[in-house]
Amino acid sequence: MDLSLVYLLEMTGTAAFAVSGALAASRKNMDIFGFCVLALMPAVGGGTIRDILIDRVPVFWIADNRYIAVAIIAALIVFFTSYRPGSRRRILIWMDALGLALFAALGTEICLQHDTGPLVAVMLGVTTAVTGGMIRDIICNEIPLILSREIYAT
Repeated sequence: MDLSLVYLLEMTGTAAFAVSGALAASRKNMDIFGFCVLALMPAVGGGTIRDILIDRVPVFWIADNRYIAVAIIAALIVFFTSYRPGSRRRILIWMDALGLALFAALGTEICLQHDTGPLVAVMLGVTTAVTGGMIRDIICNEIPLILSREIYAT
């Protein structure tokens, strides 16, 4: 079992993005399946696109299904606790910010390890960070959070 710092940061980012997806499902009053689907989109969506583009096979979550397990566990925790009062939007934004920061850096590092060159590595690091959240928001029929004026892009 690889418990390196990078791996722990990857799992932290996966959990943070999964929570953001599950909170979006909570806001839309989805069932448990919806929570799991929306948790998986930001948790593995961007990294999946990155791995396909750099021909990294098998895709990371197929090679190590603990990423899926962490995302589903996070979704279930949110599903069973999201009825509690509080600002789900604020928590979603914080989890999204944490996931963005971790996945941008980690995605860039993975690309550099696959000899993409610095510019492409940075572009794909950003792709890793933002694509899954955009998929989550599109499924929820919302303007992607990353493009809203109140956060990140401005």
